[in-house]
Amino acid sequence: MCRHDISDVIKKLVTNFYQRDDISREAPAIKDVKIIKDIETGEKVPIQKRHMNITVREAYFLFQNDNPEANIHISKFYELRPEYVLLTSQMSHKVKLEIATDEAIMQIDFAENYSVIMQDEIQSAHWGHAQITVFTAWVWLSEGKRYSYSIVIDVLCNDKYTVYACLKKSMVSLKNEIPGLKTIKVFSDGAASQFKNKYTVSNLCYMPTDFNVQVEWYFFATSHRKGAVVRVGAVVKRSVWNQVRQRKADISNAVDFILTARKVVKNIDTMHLSEEEVEANRIMLLTEDGTICSQEDFSLGLTFKSKFTSLKVFQLNVNKIYSDDDESSWNESESEPLASLIDGKSSNESDSEPLASINYANTSADFLDNSRSLIRSFNSTWVKVVGLVDAISSISLSLDTSLFDDSRAVLLFPVVKHDEASSGYKKPVGKRKKFPNARSGLCPTNVGYMATKTNKKTNPFDILRGQRASPNIHTPAFFRSENMSLCQMLLHRETAFDCLYNLGMEGKVQFINHTEGYYVACMDYVSQVQLCNKLIHTMKNLQAEIDDCNLTTIYYPNVDTEEVPHESDLQKMQAQLTEIEVELKDVLSDKEGLEVQQQLLMERLFVLQRAEEFFTGANNREAVMAWTNSIIMNLLHDGLHSNTRDNQAHLLFYTGTILVDKFRAFEQVCWRICHGNFYMRRAEIPLNARDALKQRNIGRKYAFVILFVGEAMRKKISKLCEAFSVQLHDYPESAEERMEHRKRVATELNDIKLVLEQIKEQRRRILTNATLELCIWRAKIMKILMIYNAMNKMAYVQQVDKKRYLVTECWIPTNCLAHVRSTLFKGALRASKGANTFPPIITVLKFKSRLNEPPTYFEVNKFTRCFQNLIDAYGIAAYKELNPAPYTIITFPFLFAVMFGDVGHGILMTCFAAWMCIKEKAQEERMRNERNPNEVFGLVFAGRYIILLMGLFSIYTGFIYNDVFSKSVNLFGSHWRVNFTHSTVNTNKYLQLDPQKTSDYLGTPYIFGIDPIWDTAGQFSITTYNSLKMKMAVILGVVHMLFGLSLSAWNNYYFKNYWDIYLVFLPQIVFMTCLFFYLVTMIFIKWSTFGGYYDTPYNSACAPSILIMFINMMLFKDGSKDVKDGCELEMFPFQIGLQYFLICLAFASIPVLLFGKPIHLQMEQKRIKEIQDAERKRNANRETVSTLRRTLQVYNVEYMKAATSSQVFPDNLNEETIDMTEVWIHQGIHCIESVLGAISHTASYLRLWALSLAHNQLSVVLWGFVLRKMFNGSSNYSQSILIYLAFYVWATLTVAILVIMEGLSAFLHTLRLHWVEFQSKFYEGSGEKFMPFYFEPTHRY
Repeated sequence: MCRHDISDVIKKLVTNFYQRDDISREAPAIKDVKIIKDIETGEKVPIQKRHMNITVREAYFLFQNDNPEANIHISKFYELRPEYVLLTSQMSHKVKLEIATDEAIMQIDFAENYSVIMQDEIQSAHWGHAQITVFTAWVWLSEGKRYSYSIVIDVLCNDKYTVYACLKKSMVSLKNEIPGLKTIKVFSDGAASQFKNKYTVSNLCYMPTDFNVQVEWYFFATSHRKGAVVRVGAVVKRSVWNQVRQRKADISNAVDFILTARKVVKNIDTMHLSEEEVEANRIMLLTEDGTICSQEDFSLGLTFKSKFTSLKVFQLNVNKIYSDDDESSWNESESEPLASLIDGKSSNESDSEPLASINYANTSADFLDNSRSLIRSFNSTWVKVVGLVDAISSISLSLDTSLFDDSRAVLLFPVVKHDEASSGYKKPVGKRKKFPNARSGLCPTNVGYMATKTNKKTNPFDILRGQRASPNIHTPAFFRSENMSLCQMLLHRETAFDCLYNLGMEGKVQFINHTEGYYVACMDYVSQVQLCNKLIHTMKNLQAEIDDCNLTTIYYPNVDTEEVPHESDLQKMQAQLTEIEVELKDVLSDKEGLEVQQQLLMERLFVLQRAEEFFTGANNREAVMAWTNSIIMNLLHDGLHSNTRDNQAHLLFYTGTILVDKFRAFEQVCWRICHGNFYMRRAEIPLNARDALKQRNIGRKYAFVILFVGEAMRKKISKLCEAFSVQLHDYPESAEERMEHRKRVATELNDIKLVLEQIKEQRRRILTNATLELCIWRAKIMKILMIYNAMNKMAYVQQVDKKRYLVTECWIPTNCLAHVRSTLFKGALRASKGANTFPPIITVLKFKSRLNEPPTYFEVNKFTRCFQNLIDAYGIAAYKELNPAPYTIITFPFLFAVMFGDVGHGILMTCFAAWMCIKEKAQEERMRNERNPNEVFGLVFAGRYIILLMGLFSIYTGFIYNDVFSKSVNLFGSHWRVNFTHSTVNTNKYLQLDPQKTSDYLGTPYIFGIDPIWDTAGQFSITTYNSLKMKMAVILGVVHMLFGLSLSAWNNYYFKNYWDIYLVFLPQIVFMTCLFFYLVTMIFIKWSTFGGYYDTPYNSACAPSILIMFINMMLFKDGSKDVKDGCELEMFPFQIGLQYFLICLAFASIPVLLFGKPIHLQMEQKRIKEIQDAERKRNANRETVSTLRRTLQVYNVEYMKAATSSQVFPDNLNEETIDMTEVWIHQGIHCIESVLGAISHTASYLRLWALSLAHNQLSVVLWGFVLRKMFNGSSNYSQSILIYLAFYVWATLTVAILVIMEGLSAFLHTLRLHWVEFQSKFYEGSGEKFMPFYFEPTHRY
């Protein structure tokens, strides 16, 4: 066959066949091109060379199998081979591989970094090119199959920490492609900073566990030639660069690189590796629990206990290999044995050689070959390489022969500095001896070992390395909000649904709703959202019908976890619900029609009955004449105008039904059109006649009969009945017809009732089937609706064709980033069913909190949630603002207890709260399953832990007040003594004990709380209680406010607002300290200095009034006129002078507070303006370049509207101009609030004193006027009954008034003290709450 006999079609077919990727592969180098002359144009075109993967003969047979109709000889097939397709013999080297079906060979290496260059970039961009790391892998499989991977990383990280992270990506993908893979042989070069180091072989120990495969690692020699991985990196980078050069793509980061590479390179799997994954792998290797005793000495020995009497210790000759920072090596002659001791050796055993001796040579190309040679030397021995460390290579011999029993032990003794006993192994008993020329690091020692016996199979390197990854125990942020990360989420459209479902179950991501047009939402799922809303409406109708039938929907407690929705479920549920809806609609339409017909028949039967009674007088109890035609005619005759014509008229009537609401108007219109010449009787239809239409909310009806004369009047009334929707019923004239008509109506009613019963049964059967699935449908559809709503707000990636990728921005707690990535990856795997798929990508973006403040998120539990809700009701904390909730946990119940202090009332409150806490699961389940739960109880139950603490603190303060249901308890005995006789008590109305007499007072304070003797003083004790509680209220208030001010300083320090500390906090704290803290100090000085037990001038009579002293201080008076004779003017030396100094210092802090911050801001504005002016002058000649820089689009993923995260949160915004007028006004208001608030807020804390006294006096009144009077009567049975009734009344009033009403009042006052007096000192509450994408649990109703 000649060449001219071959058609052009076959020629083109052969040429294309040679260019197939499975027949030939493209050469990697840029210079591997061949100049070919184009036949059509005649121009010379450079074409990349390709190398044949198989021989020409093999290719010819494949061509014949694929194209049997092509008639071509092998010689012509060879001649038609393009010039740029080289034969296998023309390649630089040839590799013959024999690979098993469950085996794979992988070559890995780092490609040269890709420089991020744009085709139309400005000149200055040349000096700031970013670079992207590209890790490549080529995999050979059996039957000539090949896979190639390129893993792209945002940052430059060509180091040892990145290697294992990249291997995870490639091996997981490889395992998905080949599930039966058992062995992987990895080839790499010997670069110490990347592959040939301690971390590589340490990772080898865990690869069988991590990937369920056996991994072998081979190192090439120093001067090895390049392999297939070089081609992978070259093809990917060159293909991407061609797209950039042709202005088809702009590359700014790894994501853009991946998307472009996947678009143009189909046969290379390009994956993304985030910086966080690399960092996590680095931390795992470098942490104390995740590394192999880095920079420490260690000892290694292998002992086996045999069945013989002696204990063999094997000798291993080891050499140093390349380290991370030193490529020097030792000669083989410098190696020493680890140990050559023999336990209990005899003269015969001393000369025996060790079972195995392995020498590792530096120039060896492969470490595993040596171990295989050792395996071949022992027929019954299995040797496994378990590790390689920085300074030495160690081989663990695990011999499975009859010489060794199950009690053999492999001992590995690390010598670590921090804790030598932590590993649980015995310490070596030898002297430390380092190798010559050894640098600081891991060095072997000459050590003897103590034998141990164990049956536990452990990895020896666990002792050196520790756990693979120590658990990252995160302490929830409660004092300040969690760190939030602004992230960009990139999802594949096919896996986005499952990924969002996983996110909704976790509730850790808040999607950002851009309302200012930063990018265009895709809105491709509007039809699905509308369908979900329609199905929800259908399910509500079904639920209403189910309730009408008194059926119960089956509730599945685990429906949210067991029923996972899929995209296809929506169509299935639509078909099922539509089928049920159509079937039910037919049944309901039939039922409704029959019920209407039944109603008409029942009304007709009622009308016939009432008309019969009316015309025959059957219902009249008295003897009267029946209503005859002549009587009716005579009644109507008096109103007729024309006697001659009306005498010939006939009496006519209508019977029917009308709504009660319309009857009044109907009667009036009848009167007008008939001129009063009609007669009407009515009767209300009883309710039992309208049971079928109760639920339709139709009003009451009247059955009526109207009598009139004349045909003309009949027509008028007929039209009137039609206008008022009156249902007219026939009334036969003869009795026989009426009887027959009533029987016919009754028969029809019975038939309709039978049919209705069957229809209701069919309806019940349909709804019963629906109750089995309604809960599942509702749970799935609500989740699907939320998912599609979220997907609607996402945008498509413009660079990729066919709109396959969705992108959005979101807020994620920083500590949840890894968990969210794992959650997304699990969703992608579930969607792809284990096949290769695009992994979800989360990129952390930079943001400025002043432009878009992150949401506030606190990790709360069931105990702290109620206190956090109290704070959130006032306002959400700003991002990273100090949270008042931790302090409120203590201060709130304590201040409540100060006002509510009573042991008895506290016990009642504690018992109620403890019951709610113990039964919380049962109560939550009950409220979840109730159709209409009690809202009041729900609020109380939500605050059960607050109530519990309030009750416990009330018991504590009740013991301090010594108040148990208004009565004191003598627990420790009174320190007062009553020495009066009976006659003295009987003859004196008032008696007084003198504290200066030792016979009346012991002179020591009461052990705890208030002495019970004050209860006997009655109303005179109020003076003492008033003084005590008022001072205590002032002390607690001042301390509480000072604590709030100190928290404001902490806030300013955290946010680095140091000038606010000097110009706002210090003036406020000085003012408060100089005035009110000084007042508190005077209270304590008075308590400790003066008393009734002391002599003059320190007795109670000489004690100064703190209030008068404070007023004199503010008025600059010395108060000498108020001093009594024999008493001193000052409580301590130089008191008057100190007071003058403090008041002057307090007043001096006011101008600082008023003028300090505005003046500072004005100076800062002036300084910034000077800098900006200088910068503007410097850049005046570079306006064009600056304009180009501002218009340059730098993006991570380009949106449809070319909007990026940098546009959403730009970093180059100009500083906002501060309006100094607003600053002065704001600071003036703040100064006035601070000064006046210090006084008013201190006075506000006096409510602690007022409510405490009110609570105590109410309790005393209830005791004295309700229960106590019952004990003063005679002792008889009637008195016992009265006491029982009085106790019931007292207990009811105590719970209702003192516990509930007084407790609510104290709660509200405590809430006000925290919101106004405490939180106003430091808390702004202007933040935004973290609203995650979260599926709420499905309830029964």
